[in-house]
Amino acid sequence: MNNSSVMSQNDSDSTWETAPLSVPTQIIKTLATVLVMIGSFFGNSLVICVVLQSLRMRTVTNYLIVNMACADILYTLVASPPLFVMIFEGYSWAMSSRGLGIFFCQVVNFGQYTLVPVSVLTLAAIAFDRFFAILMPLKRIINKRVFNWIIVVIWVTSVAVATPTLWVLRVIEDEDGSLSCEENWEPAFDNETASKNYALILFLVIFCLPICVITVLYTVICRHLWYMKPPGETEREESKNLLKRRNSRRKVVKMLITVVLVFIVSWLPLQIANFMFFFQRAVVSESLYFACEILMRASCALNPAVYAIFSENYRQGFKRVLARCCCSKFLAFSPQRVASSSSSRHQTVPSVLRSEYALSKRSCSKNYEEAEGEDEHQM
Repeated sequence: MNNSSVMSQNDSDSTWETAPLSVPTQIIKTLATVLVMIGSFFGNSLVICVVLQSLRMRTVTNYLIVNMACADILYTLVASPPLFVMIFEGYSWAMSSRGLGIFFCQVVNFGQYTLVPVSVLTLAAIAFDRFFAILMPLKRIINKRVFNWIIVVIWVTSVAVATPTLWVLRVIEDEDGSLSCEENWEPAFDNETASKNYALILFLVIFCLPICVITVLYTVICRHLWYMKPPGETEREESKNLLKRRNSRRKVVKMLITVVLVFIVSWLPLQIANFMFFFQRAVVSESLYFACEILMRASCALNPAVYAIFSENYRQGFKRVLARCCCSKFLAFSPQRVASSSSSRHQTVPSVLRSEYALSKRSCSKNYEEAEGEDEHQM
């Protein structure tokens, strides 16, 4: 088991080449980590607000995207602190007390091993939803009840997959009184092979299998949308509404495929580095390992950007949420500024501000609703 959590110092040294980091290097790595954290928190919070504040955005696909956004926020919370420990070589501080040791040793590992499968399984659920919506439009297979069960299954399965980490990772007090995070599979399993087998099973079942299923589903969807025509109709005979709907669905599929590709590109390098260590005992340079770690976390911040690039609805929704926040702050500040003026001005200006804000809000809302999708399955 080898991830970004704080393990024993000996384990860490055997995984990558360690060397004292220069101050400029520490600053660059710290800025990169902070930017990824801000991008993840800010972007995924915007995604959640956009979906929850718009009735037309409340579709199965968008709710699944919200589920993944919540997982990304939680993942950023538990996976970012170990990076700072790595940057500032703060292993001694991370294990300076039992409370900190439990957090970095058990909570961080359990959180990561739970939240990564949540994202993968959610991507698979989105692919199934698009498959049913596009190839079986007359049958509403994923209804509200099915959707609720999907969410439950995703989280229960992810927690079950991560549960072994709570058992094998323990904070141990050494003979000199210092604390360390140790991985121990005994007596049930052999320490030499159990960790490798666990990592291999996770990679095959939680990473490879869902990605293969997603690939097959999107291949069928793309073939249907790009290369097949409705029975009895040619491209010229297709109505404008039908063409508009197909183009809209193509954009959605392009966006979702891009999200999957971002996930694969972000996670695969670290998986390769871990397997190089597990099965070949290869020594990975600290800089390369950190690059894999930060790339892995960057996927959480990149997803909202992908939505904004490919989806007009999300772009308008982001603008709408930000405009509301700005207008709310402006209105909260305006009465304090106006209170120092004469009583007649105090009575006039706030009402004008409220009228202008209401007019701006109605105009923004109207433009946003016009920009949204044409049917309930579109984003």
